[in-house]
Amino acid sequence: MKVTNGTSRDATVRLLDAVTHRTARFFYIRADHDYTVGHIEPGTYIVQFSTGLDWVTACRRFIRDASYQKFDERLEFDETGNGYELTLHEVPGGHATTTSIDEFEFFQGDENI
Repeated sequence: MKVTNGTSRDATVRLLDAVTHRTARFFYIRADHDYTVGHIEPGTYIVQFSTGLDWVTACRRFIRDASYQKFDERLEFDETGNGYELTLHEVPGGHATTTSIDEFEFFQGDENI
């Protein structure tokens, strides 16, 4: 799965197992960069992301201007890898929609992120 952060703010992405709500992947992407993650186990996943300024690794949070969103559609991964490409910014003609969530929902259910 390739994730492109075309925004002017850094981002973190949380990939959650849709059944257990445990974090499968949690990664950081600098502004105007992309990140490719592989070896995702087959299953259904929820994708949440946060953007902001002044990332603090120790607490895994942005301390300025943080916003939190989730993609409305869940992703299905199988043995083929699916080849998903997500963008964290609006794309003309794009069809993915997101919903704003709060910080509590973003971190809910997994103390290990």
